[in-house]
Parts: sequence; C-alpha cells; structure tokens
Amino acid sequence: MLLLSACLVCGFAFARAGGWHFVMTHVSATSLSLIRPASDAALPWPGLLLGVPILGLYFWCTNQLMVQRVLAARNLEQGRWGCLFAGFLKLTVLFIMVLPGTCALLIYPHLKSGDLVFPKLVFGLLPPGLVGFAVAGFLSAVMSSSTSALNAASSIATLDLLARLLPPRLAIHQVQTGRVVMVVALCIAVLWAPEIGRFPSLWQYLQSVLAYTVPPVVAIYLAGIFWPRANAAGAVAALGAGFATGLALMAAHNLMFLLAAPLIFALSLAVIIAVSLTTPPPPPRPDLSWSMADLRADRAPIAGAPWYGNFYLLSGCLVSLTAALVWRFW
Repeated sequence: MLLLSACLVCGFAFARAGGWHFVMTHVSATSLSLIRPASDAALPWPGLLLGVPILGLYFWCTNQLMVQRVLAARNLEQGRWGCLFAGFLKLTVLFIMVLPGTCALLIYPHLKSGDLVFPKLVFGLLPPGLVGFAVAGFLSAVMSSSTSALNAASSIATLDLLARLLPPRLAIHQVQTGRVVMVVALCIAVLWAPEIGRFPSLWQYLQSVLAYTVPPVVAIYLAGIFWPRANAAGAVAALGAGFATGLALMAAHNLMFLLAAPLIFALSLAVIIAVSLTTPPPPPRPDLSWSMADLRADRAPIAGAPWYGNFYLLSGCLVSLTAALVWRFW
C-alpha cells in the first residue's frame, strides 16, 4: 500500500512538473547529483563514502527492527531472498520518493522547509479519493514501523537484559515485562519528540543521531564476525568509548555528523582490538565467525541452482544496478 501510494505521488508530480525530460533538463545539475562537494553541508562526498556505509550497515544488518524480520524466515535461503528483495525494492526509493521531491523544486519553488515537500505533493496534486488512499498508506507504514520498533525494544530489554538482571521469579513474567517496557519506551519517545524540531530536517535528525551513536555497534558486529579473538570485554570497552566519544562530538557541534561516524567507528574498532588482545580469549565458536570455509560451503549447493536461487548472481545484479544509478546521477 505504501509503495502504491508513493508511485501515485511520483506519477502526479512528474505530470505536473512537465515530465521526465523537462525535470531532468530544467532542474540544476547540483540538485540531481548524488556526489556532492566536500564542502556541502548536507551530504559531502567524504561523508557519503565513509559515513553512510556505516549507518547503512547498522540499519540493515544489526538493527533489531530489521533483523527480526530475517529471523522469521523459514530457512537460510528464504532469509537471503528476503534481504535481496528488500535491496531491490530500496532502489525504487530514488524514483518514487527522492525524484518527486526534485519535481517540487519546479512545482513549489518557494517552500520554506524540505519536510513540507511530500505533504504538499500529496494534498496539492492528488484528487480527494487518492489523497485518502495515500495518507492511509503512509499512516499504515508509520504504525507498522512504530510497532516493530516497540517490539524490538521490548524483545531486547526482556530477553537480553532484564532476564539476566531480574530475580528468576520476576524474569519469568516476560509478557508483562515486555508490555511495561513498550509503554516506557513509548513515553520516552513522546517526551523526546519536541527535540526533533531543533534539527533542520527529519533526514538530518535521523542521520545525525545514528552517526553519533551506532558506529560502536557496527565495529563490534564486524569484529565479532571476522575476528574470532574479539571478546566480551573488548565489546563492552568499545561501546563505552564509542558512545562517550559520540556524545562529546555531538555536544561540540564542530564536525559534520557523517564525518564523525567513521572517526567513532575507527576508535571503537581500535578499542575492541586492544582490549581483546590484553584479556583472555573467548571460547572457540567457529559457528559465530565467518571464514573462507563458509564461502566454499555456501557455493556448493547453488552450483546447479536456477538463476533465481543463486544469491551470488542476484547480489551481483543488485550491486550492478546500484552502481548504474550512482553513475547516472553522479
């Protein structure tokens, strides 16, 4: 429903703006470029190269909100297909959400805030019946994301934290505990909501908060997968050092957030390596670390599989399409 709503907005936006060719030729090249100068305030190319991959790796690979969907797959193959399908769907965002905003530069050139673009396109271009359909689609997406986030927070707090901290007689009431956690998380979100208005846009708010807080998580994730020597002591130290550095940089306001992310990541990775090497190694767990043997084991079953079952081929297609889009809107 959300995808169809976004497609409707995209179609009406291009129709009102004069069509694809008119938009591509009458909007400045800067507004159509993904690769921005290093001095760009919103998305400098060093931040795109170093910062955005860290945030993307966190959001798509370690965020419980997303990972819980993959864990619901029936088997490993279906989990991989789901991830690849989500990746192909993500490519459409450029056309159905970003470029309609470019059309708004021609249709509504005097909007004061970028956050007003999409509501203006929906209520200004769509006929009454389709306005309701589009609003329902976006509200359903918001509700789905909100409930998924609350469920993820409840699962982490109940199963990973409180179950270990609370006495056994209290830890068994996981459903009740999860409900309390969800209510507390929702109250915190409501109290925090007014702070979002201090940021120039919703996109900058989301990206800046992630850039200052999640690089330690990504560092631990990568170290845990590719380095069997990483241990819990190093992970805890990396979280503490990374979060403290992120809060300090956030308070200083003297470094663009996408440039701060790789610095926090590098510091966290250095801390987990240093502490892990100076503390006892963890018990051997080959099933938790990636190796070339895993690559060979994965390639064997798909040698004679059809193209839609070959996730190496599908991954290559996804990377190629992504590279083609970046090249087209360089």
